[in-house]
Amino acid sequence: MKPVFLIIGAFLLSPLAGDVLPEPSAQKLPQWRGFNLQNLYWDRGGAIPFKEEDFEIISGFGFNFLRIPVSYRLMTDRERFRELDPERLKVIDQVIEWGTKHGLHICLNLFQVPGYCITPEPDPWWPSSWNLWEDEEPQEIFAGYWKTLAARYRGVPNRNLSFNLINENQWDTP
Repeated sequence: MKPVFLIIGAFLLSPLAGDVLPEPSAQKLPQWRGFNLQNLYWDRGGAIPFKEEDFEIISGFGFNFLRIPVSYRLMTDRERFRELDPERLKVIDQVIEWGTKHGLHICLNLFQVPGYCITPEPDPWWPSSWNLWEDEEPQEIFAGYWKTLAARYRGVPNRNLSFNLINENQWDTP
């Protein structure tokens, strides 16, 4: 049993933390290894706080990638959902900081936006008739979200941060 433990221990003690993440390019994308952290995924009473320890553990297991699905409802409030709240974006600032510190590439993914969500549940924050693919108002709101995020994270290197503009878009979704 001891040799197995030592082999596993050697893997666990060889983290990527502190390593420089590979630089992505159009010619060569890095081999990312990771998974979702869903703390900003659904609005069920507020965001679940991230813990730096989780980033350290994930990196310690040899992962170098975290996809962060985000519901717009956790980045704004119902009365002003047409714009993202800079105070609420501080949680994403922290995610990017910890990801960088622990050698984890962060991919921000808007999972839910006005006029579109992959789940069939209606969103009470926008008119049920809104369709992101066809209606100008939700498109303008969506573009405003990405303008805010792009400006806020302009200086973050591509090796540390990427964006998935919208989760699992379905072109035939009404």
